[in-house]
Amino acid sequence: MCTAGTKAADCLKLPMRVESKGCQYTHEVAPDHGPGAQPLGPYTPAEISALPADDKGMRAWLRARWESSRTKTGTARTLEETMAGSVGLLATPLAPGARAAILRLLADLPTTSVRGPAEDPLGRSGLAVDFDKGSAYFREFGTDDEVTEDHTTILDPLTGEILAKVTKAGESTVGLAKGQTVDSEVWTSVTGWTDDRPKPPGNCRRL
Repeated sequence: MCTAGTKAADCLKLPMRVESKGCQYTHEVAPDHGPGAQPLGPYTPAEISALPADDKGMRAWLRARWESSRTKTGTARTLEETMAGSVGLLATPLAPGARAAILRLLADLPTTSVRGPAEDPLGRSGLAVDFDKGSAYFREFGTDDEVTEDHTTILDPLTGEILAKVTKAGESTVGLAKGQTVDSEVWTSVTGWTDDRPKPPGNCRRL
């Protein structure tokens, strides 16, 4: 662990282990805690299944949802922010028509930019897209340093499904090079509804 200006030879050495010591899992279908609390985010399975398959219908659905939320909670979120937030729907098991409608909607937003061909962490070919163009993100690194982050979503160019979300360092600092992957989320090649229970990970504590 190095702070800014510290020579590599003087950096504090920290012990590292390969095994995770904080692994947890749950078998509940709809738990109120843990990573499975909201598997579809703020959406219900019925909403996902009934999403419109055309651009006009998708915009109307998002506008109605935004107006309802604004009335109930008094949120200051703008309609444009709600439209941009529809990217979260891409991580759900959408029908092809609904997925295409969301992608067309996102493509029209000024916050979206296409970066070109890219490989995800598993080596699969895809299309790199930035859905937050111009937004600045930061991450703490070390004890007294902060580095910018670069977020990219890699899509399957044939289906529009998410292959991965990759976060890289936007600048260099001691112990971290610009462009180095900080973390990533990778999606499986097949998604869909299932009644099967997942196999519990080894050495993992059940919640």
